[in-house]
Order: sequence, then C-alpha cells, then structure tokens
Amino acid sequence: MLAAAALTTVLANLALVLAGLPLLLLIAPGRRTGPEGPVGAHMVTAPLALAVAFAVGLGVAGGLWDAAGWPRFVLYAALPGLGVALTVAPILSAGRRGRRLGVAAVLVALVGAGLVVDGAWFGDGRLAAWLGGTAVLAVAAGGYGLLLAWWNQALANQARVIEAEVARQQRFESEQQQFQRAEWAKLPPSPELWQLIQFTHSFAPEVRAECREKIARLPDPNAAMRELLGTGWAEHALSYFAEAWPLPSATLAEPLSRFLLAEARRWRSVLDPRGNPGSWYANLAKHIAAADRVAADGGDVRAAMAAWGELLRGKPGLEGLAARAQQLARAATVRA
Repeated sequence: MLAAAALTTVLANLALVLAGLPLLLLIAPGRRTGPEGPVGAHMVTAPLALAVAFAVGLGVAGGLWDAAGWPRFVLYAALPGLGVALTVAPILSAGRRGRRLGVAAVLVALVGAGLVVDGAWFGDGRLAAWLGGTAVLAVAAGGYGLLLAWWNQALANQARVIEAEVARQQRFESEQQQFQRAEWAKLPPSPELWQLIQFTHSFAPEVRAECREKIARLPDPNAAMRELLGTGWAEHALSYFAEAWPLPSATLAEPLSRFLLAEARRWRSVLDPRGNPGSWYANLAKHIAAADRVAADGGDVRAAMAAWGELLRGKPGLEGLAARAQQLARAATVRA
C-alpha cells in the first residue's frame, strides 16, 4: 500500500511539474501575442491542461485527497471543467483585458492541484486537502461557466442564422410575388395552358387561385394537357397535374407515359449511384406522383413505371420512389 501510494505521488507530481512549468512560462509577464492573436494556442495549452487534470485525478484515485473528507466523485466531476479552464486561461493571460483573470486562474489551479497531490506533507493533511480541493473546484466552475457561455452563444448564433434565413426567404417571396403579379397582368384575356402552367404555384395567393380557376374553365383541359405533355413545358406541369388537376386523367396515360419513358432515358445518364442520387429526390418525385395520379384514375402507366422502377432501383436515397414505381407497374399489370 505504501509503495503504491508513493508511486501515485511520484507520477502525479511528475505530471504536475511537466505541465505546470510550461503553464507558468505562458503566463509570464511581458508575453504578448502577435497581431493575428493567439491562433492555434489551444493546441499547446490543451495538452498541458489535460496533464494537470490527470495529475489531480491520479492523486484523488490514489487516496491523496481523502484527508479532506469529501467524496472522491466531487473532484472527479471537476476535472473536465478544470481542463477547459486551464486551456483558456493562458490564452486570456496573453491579452490586455483578460490577463489578470487568466494568470489568477492558472496560479490558483496549480496551487490547488499541488495541495491535492501533496497535502499530506502539511500537518495531518486535512486543511491542505480541503484548500486544494476548493481551489480546483473554483477554477473548474469557471471552466464549466465558459462551456455554458459558449453553448448559449452557439444557440444565439443559431437563432440569428435562422432569423436571417427566414428574413431572406420572406424577401425572396415578396419579390417573387411582385414579379409574378406583374407577369400575370401581361397575359392575354384567354391564355393557353402553357402560359397558365407557370403560375399554378405562384407565391402570390390570388394569382395562384385565379390561375387554377382559368385552367378549370378551359374549353378542354385534358386536350390542352395532352398537347402540353409533348412540349418542353411538360416537366413544369407535373407537380400541379399530380396535386390539383381538375378532371379525371385516365385518358392522359398515353401521352404521360410517352413523356415519362423519355425522361427515364434522360435521367439514366444523370443518376450515378457512386455519387449522391438522393439529392435529386425532389426533382424525381413529381414524375412518380403524376403517374400515381393517372393510375388512381384508372390509366395504365405500366411501361413507364417499369422503366422508372428499373432506373431508380439500387440508387441510394431513392428507394422509396423505386418501390412506388414498381408497385404502380404491378398494379397496372393487374388492372390490365
């Protein structure tokens, strides 16, 4: 037991000396940082802080602090805070505003650690151990206070980022509303579907509502959509077609399938499974949704969905779309 205690004392003191001397040099008078500040200083101070915390922990584990009469877990719980404080304190000591606080924290921590490890040399050790533990706990409380301050600052920064993003989105939507209202006013009295389809998801609610009303009042909306699906406006129409097309769509299965088959061939060269195909999810989901709408109305999209099921199969992030395409293909086969 005596040999183990002696070995613990030697190791704890060795760690304390090897870390303490450099820390004292770091807080020495006259030391200043360059104009760029203490960039990367934590890479020096952090290992030293960990060594001091290790020395204290070793002393506590070896029973060197038991004379204080406190439970060991009290100082064990203080070790992370002590490490944080001693990482930051030498950096503070290099500045003008925080020099006194940084120097004081380092000195109090080193004296406290020394008393925890070597308190037995002072009388019965009780007072020294108590004072050492109190000093370590005080510095550790400062370290935990820094962590709390950083956490609060991180939350405040995150809140500012969110607020800025919300404000940016609101500005964007406001600008788009003004632009879309102006463009809507330029349409002829009886616009065609390809002209209307641009406004089905307008940010301006009154434009969006009026646009959808005009589509419903077209002489033959399905005929107009059949023609549109053969043009470059087809992809722009998919989301509205899937969500809010005002008529049964089974008769549009053939032109939609033709468009979807062509799209499957085009996307085959885009979706690289070695990349991040899941990033295209939003672009691809509307194709499956449009086919789903037609299938729900009784249209046969078997060939198109078989091609899309094969296209999406094995693509990370697109498993749900692949499964739905395969289901639609099988369902169409059953109905047929």
